[in-house]
Formats: sequence, C-alpha cells, structure tokens
Amino acid sequence: MSKQRILIGALVLLLAVGSIMINLSSEVRAEANKIGYLNLEEVYEVHPEVVKANQSLEKEAQALQNEFQQKMSQLDPEEDQEQMQQIQQQFQQQFTQLQQGEMEEIERKIQPDLDQVRQELGLDLIVNQEVVVNGGQDVTEEVKEYFENL
Repeated sequence: MSKQRILIGALVLLLAVGSIMINLSSEVRAEANKIGYLNLEEVYEVHPEVVKANQSLEKEAQALQNEFQQKMSQLDPEEDQEQMQQIQQQFQQQFTQLQQGEMEEIERKIQPDLDQVRQELGLDLIVNQEVVVNGGQDVTEEVKEYFENL
C-alpha cells in the first residue's frame, strides 16, 4: 500500500508539474504574439498622407469630370450614343487607374508609420478589425492619435 501511495503521489506530482509547464508555455506564446486590431478606414482618414492624397484625387477627379462634360456636350445624345459610351468608359478607367495609383502610393508611405506605431505599442502584429473573431487589443484610437501627430 505504501508503494501504491508513493506511485500515486509521484503521478499526481508529475501531472501537476506537466500542467504548470503547459500553462507557462501558453502564457509565453500569448506574450510573444501580442496582436492589435484597428478600423483601417477610420485610421487612414486621419493620416496626413491620406488627407493630402484625397485632396489631390479630388482635384484630379474634378479636372477629369470637367473634361468629360466638355467632350459629352459636343456630342448629340441621339446620334453619338456609342461614342458617348466609349468616352464614359475611358473616363471611368482613367479615374480607376488614378485611384489605384493613389492607393498604392498611400500604402507605401503609411507602412513605415504603421510599423513604428506597432513597435511603440509593443505589438507583434496589427490587423484590420474585420478579420478578428476573438481576442486581440483594439488600438484604433492609439494609431489615430499617432497619425494625427505626424
């Protein structure tokens, strides 16, 4: 009976130590993966580069709109429908290319700022809140404040 108690005691001790090790391991992993999430659209709206790009895009869009209206006014809607559709498509493509170019430029300029604020917040990763199912830390306000102070 004494051997059985020692064996049971050793088994309980082993299980306890194993449980502690698993808990410590998961805490270390959780600590190593500090994840923040944010509302990307809300954060981007306050970044100086986005504000500047939006102003530029508005000016260029207005110029395209004026050019489009001028070309369309020279056409007869009843006789030149096909040509009007081509002009409309052409201007839509130009505007889409303009938007895409601006977005790529914005992404390139903002990335270093996101890296910097992520490091300052002590995070390993920041994701868009749309992909978060559970957990993480909402850092939207902190990132907005950082961007507003650039």
